[in-house]
Amino acid sequence: MTTQPDYTEGVRQQVRRLHELRLAHKNTVELLAEANKKWHEEHQELLDDEAKLGQDVKALEDRIQDYALAGHRVTGETKYPGVAIKEFTVLDYTEAEALAWAREMAPHLLTTPQLKKQHFEAVAKVTPLSFVTITKDPRAQIASDLAKVLEKQE
Repeated sequence: MTTQPDYTEGVRQQVRRLHELRLAHKNTVELLAEANKKWHEEHQELLDDEAKLGQDVKALEDRIQDYALAGHRVTGETKYPGVAIKEFTVLDYTEAEALAWAREMAPHLLTTPQLKKQHFEAVAKVTPLSFVTITKDPRAQIASDLAKVLEKQE
């Protein structure tokens, strides 16, 4: 006759270990929260500076992009120091019309009951469809490494 393991005692031991682990985890979370709060208090000025500088960077990027786009509209220029104007194709259509067209003309563009948007738009870019309006949207992209741009200018 084989002896059965004592499942009750096994579970009791595991529950005891789980309780210890939960307490240790809770304690660590509390210590981390306290340290995090203290760190934020000690570095609040630095955090405020970072937030303000981030806002200033975004505002100047927006102004540069707007200015470069204005120049592009007037002159057709696509390259400025550190800024490139790129044209993106924008498709305007209603999902309902696209679905109706795909059901009739290109069922392979459907994943029931949805339209495979990326595939549909690839087709729409090369196939004239009466319900799709295609426009070009120029966008100004600022170089990520402006140090290289400035080095070339010197």
